[in-house]
Amino acid sequence: MLKLAGRPLPLHMWLAVPILFADAVIGVTAFLGILLGAEWQVTLSPALFGSAAAVTALIGVGAEWPRSRQVCVRLGYAAALFVTGLLVGGVTVPTLVAIPVSLPALVTIGCLCRQERPSALSRR
Repeated sequence: MLKLAGRPLPLHMWLAVPILFADAVIGVTAFLGILLGAEWQVTLSPALFGSAAAVTALIGVGAEWPRSRQVCVRLGYAAALFVTGLLVGGVTVPTLVAIPVSLPALVTIGCLCRQERPSALSRR
């Protein structure tokens, strides 16, 4: 298990967080494009995947793995995300696909953030 904010984070969630992050960014960008009346479509970029790789490296800091596994898994996964961004850079995602696909990611991220933030009642 990995730790996020002092609590254990299951491996499958650690693997999913960067994908959820990238998916949420794509959906929010597509939605803002609709609000602005933009004629462009959302495009996958190396910057998006680079940010997802940074999120991966950041939340993996609390991992309590032996050094060899830490390098192979934590940094390898972040590098794989970055390389994926280089390979798919410029691919266009239609707005009507980006928004519905990103909704589960936004809900999941919201739930994760809510679990990590202490409630006002617990501080009293």
